[in-house]
Amino acid sequence: MNCAFPAQFAFAVSKKIFPLAKDRNSIKRLMRESVRLQKPAFYQILQEKNKQLILLLSYHSKKISTLKEIDESITKLLNKVLNEL
Repeated sequence: MNCAFPAQFAFAVSKKIFPLAKDRNSIKRLMRESVRLQKPAFYQILQEKNKQLILLLSYHSKKISTLKEIDESITKLLNKVLNEL
């Protein structure tokens, strides 16, 4: 993989659980914001370890969570990914 960035992210929300596009877009927007806030530290660790990743983050809750809840979940997930490297 030859990319200018240490990590690439994609976001998915089920159309079956959230039939309205505005709800899916809202959740993806919150997920992107959470990743954006954590990206500098995440990128720095990946560059130190000389790794590149492509991550697909999928939302599986049946309710729309707040930014704080999503941010906590994504923080745990990214820390888990870094610990596995």
